[in-house]
Amino acid sequence: MLGTQRQRRANVAFLLLSSLVAMSAVRSLGACADPYDAKERLPLADAGPKKDTGVITPADSMVASDGGCGEPVCMTQLALGGSFGCALGDDSVVRCWGDNDKGQTGAPDPATPTQKPRVVGGLGQVKQVATGTRHSCALQVDGRVFCWGDDEHGLVSGTPGLAAHAVPVEIPGLLRPVEQLVAVSDHQCAILMGGDLFCWGNNEYGQLGAANIDSGPPVKSIPRPTRALDNVVQAGGAEETTCALRTSGEVSCFGRNFSGQLGNGMSDTSAHPAAVSVTGLISPVAQLTSSMGYHVGVTLTDGRVQAWGSNARNAIVPTAGVFQLATATQVQGVSGVAEIAAGGYFTCALAKAGKVSCWGDNSGGQVGFLPDGGANTDPPKEVAGTEGAQHVAAGRGAFACIVAAGKVLCWGANDKGQLGRDSVGGIFPAPARIAL
Repeated sequence: MLGTQRQRRANVAFLLLSSLVAMSAVRSLGACADPYDAKERLPLADAGPKKDTGVITPADSMVASDGGCGEPVCMTQLALGGSFGCALGDDSVVRCWGDNDKGQTGAPDPATPTQKPRVVGGLGQVKQVATGTRHSCALQVDGRVFCWGDDEHGLVSGTPGLAAHAVPVEIPGLLRPVEQLVAVSDHQCAILMGGDLFCWGNNEYGQLGAANIDSGPPVKSIPRPTRALDNVVQAGGAEETTCALRTSGEVSCFGRNFSGQLGNGMSDTSAHPAAVSVTGLISPVAQLTSSMGYHVGVTLTDGRVQAWGSNARNAIVPTAGVFQLATATQVQGVSGVAEIAAGGYFTCALAKAGKVSCWGDNSGGQVGFLPDGGANTDPPKEVAGTEGAQHVAAGRGAFACIVAAGKVLCWGANDKGQLGRDSVGGIFPAPARIAL
């Protein structure tokens, strides 16, 4: 009995350590519904020579001799949403760029994409930023949480149905210190000190862990933080689904399950506000990602990767005719992985050696090469120009980014300015620096 207790305490200590490592950066962390609309994509970028492509090289990835990044501000965290992104600098300031149709970049004009990163006003010193499909949130050094952007479910203002908010609004009701913010599609979660997970926003499929007291369908919107789960070390999930790594080592999920994204071996169209355990995990989980699509992925402590949920456009495995995987399934072709990021219908993995490999949908060049017009059936491939990567994130709008030596580099589709190049349009499969 004493040995069992010691082992349990050792497991909890390991999970807490893994969580602290995973929380050092923000990770950003579909099936048939809401398919990727290739018609919106603009023509391929001119392949002619350019004076400065911004592509990272091994020499460029080195840290400056003064210990900094060689820029006025070094980027330390990264979060990607629908077709926009936000980065946190070592000055504790948030900068966002890309699609701003709901004020998610903090810019006052929702009709115009924010073509290059801009400072989000109305915030104090920030220590973490998180992005959903069309909203953003920031955790300040003083422990307060502010959100801005889409407010359909009251996620920002606390009142469902209000207009979007480009100015950050403080979120009340988080009484204990917040350890980590997790944005998932159109709902938001926070892990509080002590391991309680609180969520708010869209609850149509029970993704906030809240059921209707009369056993009917879940309340569609819960605009104030509500306790969803306890003993949580990390949180993530997928579109309309929330998952959590718990102190016991298990991964629990709740919410939508139409493509098996709960990971319990089944799929259906019902709401699931009660947490179920993911099956098929082959090793302890080191990192749980927050997906911009309908699949969920984890990095294991031995460097392998598993995922479950929708396999549309081969987001998990490059097997034609396999549209969903309802249990945790190992991704072949990647090993020694430190971190993964799941986009709309694709996935990227950062190896401990500092290079990124991606697989799945490549209709916007987000896998790292020019699209060929069909569903990508290739196994994971290294993305050229990602040497020295320290963190990776993936967006819903067919793009991905890395942080390397304090710089943010992005690649993929740029139809909403999501690559931060001070332009809109084109497909760029090679990583290039955002235009600070």
